[in-house]
Amino acid sequence: MLEIRQYISLLGLGFLALVAQVLLFREVVAVFEYNELGIGAFYTTWLFWVGVGALLGRREGRWGAGLGRHFSSAVLGYIPLYVVQHILVTHARGLAGVQAYDLFPLAAMFGMMVLVNAPVSLLTGFLFPVACRWAGRFGGIPAGRVYAFECLGACLGGIFATALLWRHACGQTVFLWACVLALAAFAAGKDWWRIAILGVLAVVSVCDVPGNLGRRWAAVEDRAAWSRLLPAETYSGSFATARGRYLYGERREQFIAMSG
Repeated sequence: MLEIRQYISLLGLGFLALVAQVLLFREVVAVFEYNELGIGAFYTTWLFWVGVGALLGRREGRWGAGLGRHFSSAVLGYIPLYVVQHILVTHARGLAGVQAYDLFPLAAMFGMMVLVNAPVSLLTGFLFPVACRWAGRFGGIPAGRVYAFECLGACLGGIFATALLWRHACGQTVFLWACVLALAAFAAGKDWWRIAILGVLAVVSVCDVPGNLGRRWAAVEDRAAWSRLLPAETYSGSFATARGRYLYGERREQFIAMSG
């Protein structure tokens, strides 16, 4: 039978996947422009890589067997892969040679979407069949129940991300708080090192370290985004709403606001 902590790992699979998708979609909209073609390209390439990952996860190779034995740890792979994909999305225009003030050509947009959407969606597709084998072997749990736990985790991830974004948190802060929750769930147990990790995470949460780090991370990226169009010294600050992030500054006695 699976332990409660292992059931939490199944919830974590859906939770981290949904949080990552929500945040990455917001970033893609800002970089690739908000239109039907961009949205269609995002979900087409996202689901394409999920399918590729699922095909790879069906094979019981060395990677699948290794991740199956350490499934709880494998779910934490979302954390570094989200950072990789976030960097790819942020620098997509530079990689494609498209200026910040130009419309993104459709062919270049679709090609970049194929590249930038690979890390997280590939892992999502790969881990689900691995989770089904893992849960079946160690707990006799059918695939349908694994899917139900993943869906429940995704619902919780959606509520979590929506609540923080509604409170005007930046995407970086949402991601860091999701990391804290994921690490806390992984560390839950009776071993001394797990208790030590939970203690550290409790201190981190009380001191709002994720919030402070998230705001500093966002500030660095906001200034870099502003500098692609205007001199860095004209940048004044930024603020977030539930719909997106907005930058503002002043140049030649004119107030300037920037979005996307």
